[in-house]
Order: sequence, then C-alpha cells, then structure tokens
Amino acid sequence: MTNIVEYELCGNAAKSFIPKTEEIIIFSDKNKVIVKSNVINQFNFFQRIISFAHECKILYPEKIKNEFIAHINNVIEVYDEIE
Repeated sequence: MTNIVEYELCGNAAKSFIPKTEEIIIFSDKNKVIVKSNVINQFNFFQRIISFAHECKILYPEKIKNEFIAHINNVIEVYDEIE
C-alpha cells in the first residue's frame, strides 16, 4: 500500500535537498522546501525523515504524522529506560 506524504524541510536540509525518484518538490524558496513523496515502505520513509532531524516536519497526512510521532516517542522511551 502506498501513501502520498508531504513534508517540509528548512535550514541546511532544504538547501542541500536532492529528491529521490519517488519525490517531487512542490514548493521551494531560499528558506524552505515542501516535498510530496509516494511512500511505498513506511520504515524507509521514517529513516529518511529522521536523517533530516529537526529540520524536517511531516505536513500531511495526519495519520502518518501521528505514526511518526509515536515512533519517535518509542525511541525516547528506550533511551529513558537506559538512564
């Protein structure tokens, strides 16, 4: 199952962004880039988003955004257990 996801990049991530074949840039200026991605593998997509760190935000759909937030919260819990 595929999902169409839009996300926004800012800072260095926006300046150095190179789209993959499943992505298109739908908006770009000197400070931000908005990307539409055809997501086939959600795990790989989340890895890509994580690679942009705090310079990336999922805009749409809300379901994928919420799943990503849950994923990040699970990672935080793992590190909280270590302390």
